Amino acid sequence: MLSKKYRLSKKERLIKPKLYNYIYFKVLKSDFDLPYPKFAVVISKKVARKAVDRNRIKRQIYSLLEELIKNNDFKIQAVVIIVKAEILNAKREEVEKELRKIIV
Repeated sequence: MLSKKYRLSKKERLIKPKLYNYIYFKVLKSDFDLPYPKFAVVISKKVARKAVDRNRIKRQIYSLLEELIKNNDFKIQAVVIIVKAEILNAKREEVEKELRKIIV
């Protein structure tokens, strides 16, 4: 799981975020003043009805983000990742490639 210092809380607001569309995600990015990046993952009930499925997808994405952070493969910014329904049929390697595009 991604440590708390790397997670974006509900109280923290993005200032002038830019929206990017990818195959599996919609992404809101904003510049940030902290010495490390912050991330949030959002999955609606339209994507996965069961909370178990939504939480599984979140855990997978957070673990991939954690690997990227350990390798220092990131830009310092605040990122909100909004998951699309296409991720349900995707393999982990495909999702990891997509996340690399987002973060780097």
